[in-house]
Amino acid sequence: MSDKSFVSSRFPRRDFLKIGSLGLAGLAGTAYPSMAFGALQHLPTSLLSAGYADAEPAEGTVTWLTPAQRLLSGDAGFIGRDAQVTIRSSARAASASDTFEGAMIDVVFPALGYQPDAYPTYHAWSARRDEYGDQASGPVSFRVPVEPTTGLQLVFTRMRPDTDPSVPQPPDDMLQLGLGFSNAPKLQRGIYVIAYGQPTVSNWSVVPITRQGRDIVVPHSRFSYVVLEIAYAG
Repeated sequence: MSDKSFVSSRFPRRDFLKIGSLGLAGLAGTAYPSMAFGALQHLPTSLLSAGYADAEPAEGTVTWLTPAQRLLSGDAGFIGRDAQVTIRSSARAASASDTFEGAMIDVVFPALGYQPDAYPTYHAWSARRDEYGDQASGPVSFRVPVEPTTGLQLVFTRMRPDTDPSVPQPPDDMLQLGLGFSNAPKLQRGIYVIAYGQPTVSNWSVVPITRQGRDIVVPHSRFSYVVLEIAYAG
């Protein structure tokens, strides 16, 4: 897979802050206003978790992950530079292979003219199974403003078999990669494996990743996951 296959939403932070969510929808084509974000901040945190590696493994080698909440601190260098987020790969748990329930992940975008409890979101990734088989979003790369108090925020939503995929659904969980020193997951440059749904990951330290061509994968994974590469955008 060549880098040309990646779709990138690259534009300066100041320009993004001027246009807000409606302008973003016109540029990226996949953004829509979020539901009240204040409600998202009170969601349970049992359906999303993250493992971290500071660099991707070489082809055919293995890197062991670290729980993202065990990182000492977030990287304040993202402030003013923004984050460039790239979806590298995804996979569903074997236990979910026969179900028609899907999932999607949206990224919260700070935008001028919106309160933090109503920031717009960017639809970054989705996967579901229908009568034709498994369907998943292709690789995508996009730029996200990073604020000191919120870091990078990912919203997870389960897609039930009887729902219309074109209609936004109530979210189920949120993962915040922060910049502070708390026990929460931290934002650093590197590779994040985001586990979603059930079963969950009880110990990220025993989870390996390897690289197969462009894809970064978890060998013989028993959980569903999305792999993100996060770097400075500027």
